[in-house]
Amino acid sequence: ALISFMESIAIAKALAAQHDYDIRAGQELFALGVTNLVGSMFSCFCVTGSFSRSAVANATGAQTQMAGIITGVGMLLVLLLLTPIFYHLPMFALAAIVINSVMSLVAYDVAIELYTLKRWDFGLWFVAFLGTLFVGPLEGIGIAVVMSICVVIYESVRPQLRILWRVPGTKLYRSIEEETAGQFVPGALIVQL
Repeated sequence: ALISFMESIAIAKALAAQHDYDIRAGQELFALGVTNLVGSMFSCFCVTGSFSRSAVANATGAQTQMAGIITGVGMLLVLLLLTPIFYHLPMFALAAIVINSVMSLVAYDVAIELYTLKRWDFGLWFVAFLGTLFVGPLEGIGIAVVMSICVVIYESVRPQLRILWRVPGTKLYRSIEEETAGQFVPGALIVQL
């Protein structure tokens, strides 16, 4: 359930960023919960948003829920009428269609921004990306969570010390890295943990 919610909200946020609209995570969680609750009464599989279907729908310009109905009817017709024709189609041809559609949802700009701002976070993003890609979604996220915990423990054991100085004309003290002009207090060294 947690993985399906994380997958759905990740897809929704990626598409929302592309098309400039807001996502309410609580509403998404409620919708998935109600859908899975109703589905459990009829022995259904867990319901979640499909990453590849969302990417294909986005790439083809779908904007409403009607696109899902049209896709469903089209799939039904293909399964009923055209299965013998598609039977010999290689799986890599279908995979190429999905990969081509999903490429627009990979947030390269976020990775570049993380690399410039904080290398630890970039490393965690990269490990989660590779783990999800090569091992599987659950295992990839699990590896990233374990590494995140290790990073938090490492950073908490090694506190960052900052030397402070007084901002001229005020009673404020700032780090010497943050404030370019300042005055040290004579005879005292102010250190922030």
